[in-house]
Amino acid sequence: MNCILCAFSITVAAQTSDNPLPLVVGENEFTFPAVADESVYYRYIPASDEMITVSSDIRAFYLSVEEDGIPVGTIYNWFNESSTENIFIALKDREYTVVIEASETDGYTAGSKMTFEMSSEPWNRNTAMSCESPLHLGTAPAFMPIKGMVDGQPGYTYASYTPTKDCTLEIITDWYPWSIECTTDIEEPTWVNIPVQTSISALGAYRWLVNVDKDTHYTFRVSGSCSTKIWVKESEYIIGESCEVPFEGVIGMNRLPASAGTYYFAVTAPATDQDAPDNFIEIKSSASLDGGSITLSRWCGDTDYAYTVFDNFALRKSVISKQPCIITIVKTHDTPKEEYFEIKFSSPQPYDDFYTGYTVLSDVEITTPEYPGTYYYMVEPVMEKGMILTIDSEYQPKSNVSVMLSDRSLGARYVAKGETSLRYTELSPGVSYIVTWTTTDKDCSVPFTISIRKGAQGETAYWPFDAVAGENIMTAGEQQYYRFTGTADGWLNIYPVAGCSEPSVKMLRDDDYNPRCIVFPTENGYRVSNYKDRQFTIKFPEVAEGARFSLVETEYGDGECMANAIETDGEIDLCAGPGVYWYKYSPTTDLNITLTTDLMQAFGQGGLEGLISGYTLYRNSQDNYLQPQVDWITGVISPLNFIASAGDTYYLEVRLVNKDNDVSFWFGSENIKPGEHPDNPIVIENQGNPTEYEFPELEYSSNGGIWYLMHLYPGELHMKADGSIKIEVYPADNTGNEAMIANSGYLSYDLDEDITYYGFGNGNEFYPAGVVESEGDYLFKLRWSEPVKAVFSGQALAKSDGVDDILLSESDVRVFVSGHTIVVAGDTDAKVYRIDGTLVGDIVVRGTATLPVAPGAYIVVAGGKAVKTAVR
Repeated sequence: MNCILCAFSITVAAQTSDNPLPLVVGENEFTFPAVADESVYYRYIPASDEMITVSSDIRAFYLSVEEDGIPVGTIYNWFNESSTENIFIALKDREYTVVIEASETDGYTAGSKMTFEMSSEPWNRNTAMSCESPLHLGTAPAFMPIKGMVDGQPGYTYASYTPTKDCTLEIITDWYPWSIECTTDIEEPTWVNIPVQTSISALGAYRWLVNVDKDTHYTFRVSGSCSTKIWVKESEYIIGESCEVPFEGVIGMNRLPASAGTYYFAVTAPATDQDAPDNFIEIKSSASLDGGSITLSRWCGDTDYAYTVFDNFALRKSVISKQPCIITIVKTHDTPKEEYFEIKFSSPQPYDDFYTGYTVLSDVEITTPEYPGTYYYMVEPVMEKGMILTIDSEYQPKSNVSVMLSDRSLGARYVAKGETSLRYTELSPGVSYIVTWTTTDKDCSVPFTISIRKGAQGETAYWPFDAVAGENIMTAGEQQYYRFTGTADGWLNIYPVAGCSEPSVKMLRDDDYNPRCIVFPTENGYRVSNYKDRQFTIKFPEVAEGARFSLVETEYGDGECMANAIETDGEIDLCAGPGVYWYKYSPTTDLNITLTTDLMQAFGQGGLEGLISGYTLYRNSQDNYLQPQVDWITGVISPLNFIASAGDTYYLEVRLVNKDNDVSFWFGSENIKPGEHPDNPIVIENQGNPTEYEFPELEYSSNGGIWYLMHLYPGELHMKADGSIKIEVYPADNTGNEAMIANSGYLSYDLDEDITYYGFGNGNEFYPAGVVESEGDYLFKLRWSEPVKAVFSGQALAKSDGVDDILLSESDVRVFVSGHTIVVAGDTDAKVYRIDGTLVGDIVVRGTATLPVAPGAYIVVAGGKAVKTAVR
């Protein structure tokens, strides 16, 4: 062996692939130089064929192997980043470069040491390459090279084992091969596939089980994408009593032993046509499973998919074509004799899908399937307003049963819910509704009837009672609807008396105006924002005998609407109950504002559903607003940063849902720094064509950014940067999206320099050059940037002095522009120049001639005339 049996420690100032360290058997140690985040290169030349193992006690350790600059192929490596051990095969007299990586983010700093072990053992290059020279398996993990694809087909490597007893042989791999097959005859082999059973290790190990006979020589062939470690274990399983060796299930009747215990059955879902839907597996028996269960999974240990039914010998679950199904039956008590259960597969039914649904007719009883599960039924749309839908069932629930009604067009979100019955009084004409039944009960077929009838006055939102300002007498009964028309903006106060429940207030259903109608509790009742000439529908969930309510309209008080917002100098202390509160802030100078609050996001409950604690900031009107970022898990509201302009008014709408709130807001302010506002940009000096500028690093900003200004001239503007940058160009007097002149993006990748370029122009059709139409100042908005050097170029960087060296003579010629094409008419020769004098076209004109060009300013010389034109 060409190796040194000692530890090797070295500190290198500049170690590269051209200056590698020697890799030695034993401990290898490396001390990082000033820059820790780099690769460490080693060289190894074996004197014989060897299997090399490189190991470390840290996970933040990455290894790769190259031969002549080319990564070692899959047949000769086993690299697992989740492991601390890496293996590769090194062949005699070949030179290998071993690359070790451990970054500063993994805890390494300048001057820290990295230590790893290298060991070597002889390797026969023919091992596992054929049936005649297989890898001999044992109980200790062994390295098995795998070929990957060979000439477009899976390449095979081979292993062998002779069992010491009749048993189930577990073949264990810690990488996942494509397949493992076995044979007992290598002269004329018949390869039998061995199915994978389960993952048995958090690091990714897999079991492949096959029943074997004592003293019989077995040969295995393995294919896959990457080499693996492999070992075997002789195990004894009782068929049907372990997931690894289950009973072979059949479609039809299956035997369940009389003794209590846990039993396993395996069956495969039948194949379906490519365009046909997948199947449902159905398992049913008249036997009892009191205290027991049935579980369906795809393989042993498949907890992600496991579907379990308790205390009920009835299971129905969707499966895909050719899916392996492991059925686990837990039987808790002995029976006098064996029992039987049926396995069958069936096609999906309309009631299996929310959007198809099994269509039901009004007043016709129907029954859900006899299996626990979720089933969908469609109610044909009614075309008349004011209809009431009821669902009734005499079924007596034993555990968990529920029924829901959903608007099919809005998805599975329900509009009404009950246990075995419900009533819905707000059916929309022309809408299909879905009834969803869910049950886990024994004998769980649920009979039910759906009825639809015309509602009487007050029973539906379409034919409500009329409510008046003052007292309203009610009739006892189920939920009732009242309609009221507001006479002024402000509050509509609702005062219930004598058993009148909390109301739910909505705008009239056919009204296009639909703001939040949140019912806020008050000292003696409730109130909702009122709107002049708007009709409100007020729903009372239940009405007791002798109930009544009063309606009183009042104006908004201070801080209760935008028009009555309370003036603040920048600090707000608010202690109030549920509601919406308004403040306004009017800066006298342009400021950089950071709005901070200790308010936490919270969701309204009960009558306050739909209201979320938080705030919105408006600039001058409700058409222009900002909202802060919120952590939807913790409820923390992040500070909001914005540029406030003198003369503008900023309205703060605060929403509270808690009964007692004590929150504060702070408008922290500082003077605007250069670049923080388009009125105070950072000036980029125009140095002519080209102009260079170095932009700083900037995290992406959707609303803000850094503003720059440059003086430009008519013509094209190009930019190219040696890193990622997001920058936009606008006229100084218009920063709206419609006025954007240029927008940067990905341009190209330079393979020689290994640099990705960003910018606008340079022939990129997605990010073309900007076209400056007139001389003036232009704004550049930087939204995102790495530290990059940008180079600006094009005619827009320099003022044109014309073309001085063109001779003129007398002749008749016409020049005009069509799209991105210059058209010359006449009988002459013509030359086309860019505005900076660069010749871009030399054409012969006999009648008409055309020249496609990029947008920009041009001079056309033809027939002794010079014509200046622009292409946009």
